[in-house]
Amino acid sequence: MLCLPLVAQLQLEVTAPQSVDINEPYFQIKYTVRSAETADFRPPTIQGFNILSGPNTSVSRSFSSVNGRTKSEGQTVYTYTLEPTTKGTFHISAAAVVVGGKTLHAKALTIKVDGQGSRKPEAGQAAPSSPNNQPPLRRAGTAVTTSDLSLTGHLSPKKVYEQQAAVLTYEFLEKPGVGLSQVGLNQKPDFKDIVSQEVPVGQINATTTRVGQTLYRTGVIGRYLLYPQKSGKLTIPSITFNCTVVQRDAILDPLDAFFNGGGTMGVNVNRQTQPLELEVMPLPSPRPQGFSGGVGEMHIDGKLIYSDQATGEMMTYRITISGVGNLRLLSAPSIAFPTDFETYTPKVTDNTEVTLEGVKGQMVFDYTFVPRNVGHYEIPAISFVYFDPVVGEYKTLTLPAKSLDIHQGTLSEDELEAIRRMREGDIRPIHTDKSHFTPSDGHRLWNTVGYWLAYVVIVGILLLLKQATKGYAHLKGSVSGHLNKASKVALRRLKSAKKLLKTADERSYYSALAAVVSDYLCRQCGLQENSGSTQQTINQLREKDLPETLINEAADILQQCDMAGFAAQSEATPEKLYEQAVNLISHFESAYKQSRQSTTKQPQS
Repeated sequence: MLCLPLVAQLQLEVTAPQSVDINEPYFQIKYTVRSAETADFRPPTIQGFNILSGPNTSVSRSFSSVNGRTKSEGQTVYTYTLEPTTKGTFHISAAAVVVGGKTLHAKALTIKVDGQGSRKPEAGQAAPSSPNNQPPLRRAGTAVTTSDLSLTGHLSPKKVYEQQAAVLTYEFLEKPGVGLSQVGLNQKPDFKDIVSQEVPVGQINATTTRVGQTLYRTGVIGRYLLYPQKSGKLTIPSITFNCTVVQRDAILDPLDAFFNGGGTMGVNVNRQTQPLELEVMPLPSPRPQGFSGGVGEMHIDGKLIYSDQATGEMMTYRITISGVGNLRLLSAPSIAFPTDFETYTPKVTDNTEVTLEGVKGQMVFDYTFVPRNVGHYEIPAISFVYFDPVVGEYKTLTLPAKSLDIHQGTLSEDELEAIRRMREGDIRPIHTDKSHFTPSDGHRLWNTVGYWLAYVVIVGILLLLKQATKGYAHLKGSVSGHLNKASKVALRRLKSAKKLLKTADERSYYSALAAVVSDYLCRQCGLQENSGSTQQTINQLREKDLPETLINEAADILQQCDMAGFAAQSEATPEKLYEQAVNLISHFESAYKQSRQSTTKQPQS
């Protein structure tokens, strides 16, 4: 079961439709392997379709750190963009890729092309002369012009207020056959008079589009949130991307090409984007008193956190500003605490994330204070002013005043200082809100049909083994199990009876000893319980055809217990009678073991 996740990860998965319409302009086939370190991709044999683009390689990596341990995950996707040409059922052979020295194979595909009518070439586009009229990868050394591969950037919106977010997006345009494999930045953009936040893009999801009569493959390679810090026309400088395209090495022998990834090689080309211009409007004047600098849609909440309203108690006034906007650029609101309160620098907690809408989430400001004197105090109301760019107006949010009735506390200065140091350290308040967990979009073995099938099979095997062991133990212990159990119970009861000697109650001790021996004989020999006198017990033992030595030993113990119980005297001491009772149980066990062994050795009739 532990090996199943590892096996599941080392797969070359293929995604493709089972059927397409003859009138569809294009569709895609994707080969995905969960590793960023791949070697030779061996493409499938595709017949019956016009290859508009592919194989286009997209590589993504992600890093996560938990408790100081960094985990890296990667994924490589090979994408074909195909155009149906004729009706029929077409077979696509299996593709392969090498990961860590191991060759992974994808399953072969069968795609049916049907629909009404027949394929017609678009205006300005020549119809394919045959099903195999496919744009191959370009030969090594072929120039890649800007019309073949270009990178562009655009702003949305192009006109904003100061501190209002604008989204900067970089995309690529690639003609079929160019073979764009990877795109990376040579250097991070230098935005002047702008605070930028990078928006995670993740895996590049390329699509196909037409510009005029030319088909291009396009995708987003980078996004930034821009917060302009001054008004006027600001210039977004051009940046250079390093691109890798795959070209066909025509010099290789066909046999060598087969064993070397199809005879392809990577070529590096640089592409530079054009500078952009962002128009920034100033915030309306005059700005209201107490303006926080916040721009966006925001809300405010405040609450007091304390264990007791007493002098020397550490208390917290928590202010939470939530919404969407330039939350990370906000400064802590100013609070006029009473002069009798000892205050500390507010602690700021950032619970936001960068999205296409802007920075979204919460900024938490914790104001810690300590009342020094007894009395009634009031923390004045707080006004929070921000600018809403949607309506173009300033808005004011107000927190009502907070009242406190402080009484005399019990904490010393040293205890108060220890609490303050703890709060300033890495101790955080307990999270009491409900948590919501969502499954990962990646491949999961847990809770799949294969996982539960393996689980049921293994549990079933374990249950069968347990049942077989239990049956064997039952057969083995059917004769001796009751003996061991009865002996253990008798020895435990003898120890309990011996404790009566410490209370100087010998009569009770002899009575308990006799009861233990009688019960043991009844269980082991199948005698009638509560049969009556000692003599009747001895007579029943003689009927069981037991060794005379055992009967005499049992009779001696029972008779001496009876004599001591009535006359408070016995030929043996209490300790000696206890040893005789233990020896009797041991002798009975030995006798029964010999009896079982002799029975086992007798031949079966």
